[in-house]
Formats: sequence, structure tokens, C-alpha cells
Amino acid sequence: MNTHFHAKWRAGIHQVAEASTEQAAFTVLVNMCAQLAEVPAIGLLHSHTGRMTSISAHPAPDSDTSERAIATAAEALEHTCLVAENGIAYSNTSGLTMLLLSAAEGQHGAICWAAEAAIPSSQREDVIVLVQMFTRTVQGLRRQAEMQLLASLEAMLGSTSAPGEILKQVRMRLHSLFLGAVVRMFLLDERAGELVHIDGTELDLQPGKGTRIPLAGTLVSDVVQRQQSVLYSRQLNNGIPLAIHEAGIIGGSAICLPLRFSSRIVGALMLVYASGGPQFCADDLCFLRAVVGLISVLIANGRLYVRAVRDALTGAYNRGAFDSALQEVWARVGNAGGDFALILLDLDNFKQINDRFGHLIGDQVLKTVTRILWETLRTDDIIFRYGGEEFCVLLTNVVEVPVVMAIAERLRAALDKSLLINGLVHVPVSASLGVALYPFHHAQNPRDLLDMADDAAYRAKRDGKNRVVLASVPEVHPAS
Repeated sequence: MNTHFHAKWRAGIHQVAEASTEQAAFTVLVNMCAQLAEVPAIGLLHSHTGRMTSISAHPAPDSDTSERAIATAAEALEHTCLVAENGIAYSNTSGLTMLLLSAAEGQHGAICWAAEAAIPSSQREDVIVLVQMFTRTVQGLRRQAEMQLLASLEAMLGSTSAPGEILKQVRMRLHSLFLGAVVRMFLLDERAGELVHIDGTELDLQPGKGTRIPLAGTLVSDVVQRQQSVLYSRQLNNGIPLAIHEAGIIGGSAICLPLRFSSRIVGALMLVYASGGPQFCADDLCFLRAVVGLISVLIANGRLYVRAVRDALTGAYNRGAFDSALQEVWARVGNAGGDFALILLDLDNFKQINDRFGHLIGDQVLKTVTRILWETLRTDDIIFRYGGEEFCVLLTNVVEVPVVMAIAERLRAALDKSLLINGLVHVPVSASLGVALYPFHHAQNPRDLLDMADDAAYRAKRDGKNRVVLASVPEVHPAS
């Protein structure tokens, strides 16, 4: 290596080492490889931060060569049809010299030179040193990002936010670290003997909610049953199944870990890359073991939180949660503007149901009614069990009275039926509903609005039941 190039090479090593992003380090690596061979170079890399392509600036390849090299590299990465010799891998058919990158943090890629055997044997060691420095830099950037994520997760443990909302943030941050990966979280429903995929913020296992997976025949069920983490790769053909309904995509690489709290399995975490994407590695497994420990604590806290705010019988939010939510929404719209509505729903003739069929059947009716309400409403709407057979629905971001009345009418119609309870007893049900909106009804405080909805529900019952009544708009007298 001559003195002039030796200085360039040392500068390149320094630039790779000091790069602040993986893309920047990869660009320097490709340019240095081109200068070593004195022919154009093209790099293609699949990593956790995404798919990267880099083309040398000096000398720059023509467009035909670029397209051919990228296509060859992509095919090589998919099929690994290369022959290695002294650290340099040669394509069998393309006439391009190619260096495989496969050791850095589960990434895989290749650098192509636009000539056969373009690197003299005397300079191959220089290329290997560059690649080693690139790998070291990527590892350092990765460790830094992982430490930042762990610190943020530990900070979340002391957050006052609902645990389900925190888990949503955890998924988003994992997705940003493993860019392009599908992040899947499963909870174990011990009573049903199933795993439930949770994709929202709900931590309770309501019947009929979430994708349910039997505890047999899939990668995630194997992880939970054996309580052991798994690295999956389609290329390895290791015999572990990866079903699309558990992965969410047709996966080429996956990693799955059990979630434990107090030596008890509570679920599993799975990350999946599509076929042709990056590969998960042992270092990823070590990092994610620390992450799942924190996630398991969040889930345990979340279930305690659920017990505190949910009605034990129906799974609807309880009266205490309603009081808090109403105050919170009132304060928010008071500060930032906006609107919301309350629908108070009272089941008709519920005492007769208990008297005729018994309280056990009455309890099943309440459970079924709650399920029907959840299924009928929008995702953002919230259902509370306000009293014995009374429910309150909180609708946010609602502007027009006809829209709210249409929603209330849809709820009334959904409940106007004969319910088959336990496959044995037909129980006729219906409901009377009262509706009040803010600011439409000029309520002065949250209790005032609730009283308006309650009065409207009372009038619905008095006027014949099984109907929807809009609260009366009070007269507004001008200030004297």
C-alpha cells in the first residue's frame, strides 16, 4: 500500500469508527472498498435499521453495472450461491467480485466490485480490517440504542399511565430499534388454555377478543410450553413451525421469548422479520431477555390495575373508573375545547329476569349485554357499569346530536332481542337509554351532565321502555 493511499485508508478506518449511524459507516466502507480496488463498488445490506444500498462516489459505476450488481447481491443474499476464498467471496456466474457481510449483529449483506477478482491479494487484509471496524462500529451503535431503550423502559415502570398504554409504547420502541420487524405480544389465558394476541392497550382477556392460538402446534405455543426462548430462521430449516396467524406475516426470521413473573408464565414476546430481511442473532436474544423481564412486570402491574378499574362480573369499567374518566374528559374539553356525550342505559325489567330465572342467569345476562355493547360501539368508546343493571357509555369527539342519537339507537336495537343463555334459556331483554351532550346541553359541571342523561333514561322508561330519549335542553336566561 503506497503512502498516499495508506493515509486515505487510515482516514477511512477513523471515519467508520466515528460514524454516528449505520448508514454512514456503510457508505464509508463501500467507498473505501472502491478505492482499494480502483473500480466501482456497490453495497447492499439488510440490518435491524432497514435495507441499505450504497454506491461508491469515486469511481462511480454506470447505471447498467449498478443495476446488475445490486441484483446479483440481492440474489446472493437470498440463495448464498457464493464460493469463499481468503475472506473474499466470488460469484459463480456474474463476473462480479463480492464480499459477504454476515457477522455483524444479525445483519447480512454484500459488497460487489464491478470487475472479477478486483482486489489484489495484498490488499484483501485491508478490506477485512475495514469490515471488522464496520462490525465493531455497528455493535457499538446497537449497544447504545439498546441501553437507551432499557433506560426508557425502566423509567416507564414508575409511570402513572395505564399499563396497557405503557405496553403500547414498549411495542413502538421495540419496532423502532428492530426497524421493519413485526412485534407481537401474547398473554396466556389459563382458563381457556389459549394464547391471546394483544394489539391494543387491553390487558384483560375478554371472551371473543384478540387472535387466539391453541397451546400446541405453533412457535409461540412451543416457547410457552417449554418455557424456553427460540431463534427461528427459515433458511436453517430447523423444524420449528411459524404460522402466519401467530407471526402476522410470512416470516423468514423470528425470535420468541416467554414472559415470566414470579416464576409463572404469563405470555410471550415475538419479533418477526419478513423473508429476505435481517436475521436475528444470539446478541438480540440476550438483549430481549432483559426487555421481557421489564415487560412481565408491566403486565403484572397492568393486571392489578385492571382489577382496580374493572367490574369483576362484566368486565366493563367500574363506577370509580367512570367518575375519574368523566372528570378527566370534562377538564380536557374545558382546557382545549371539544365535545363529548354520555349515554345512560338501563336494562328493562331486570328484576323480573332475576325473579323468574334466578340471579345466576341474571349475571350471565349482564355479561352478555356488556359483550354486545363492546361489539356494537367504536373502538375508542368506553363502557362503564354504573349500577346494578345500569351502564354508561362515554363517547368522545362527537359533534352532532343526530350522530349520538344514531349510536344510541344502534345500541338499543342490538339489545332488543331474546338472549340464549348457557345454550339452554331464552331471556328477552331490552333497554331504555338517555342521551346528554356537552356543550350542547349547557351543563355547568360533570354531575349536571350525568343528571341530564339519567333524567332522559327515566323518561324513556316512563314513556314505554325500549327507546332512546334525548335530554331536554335547559333554557338559558340572559344575564341581568
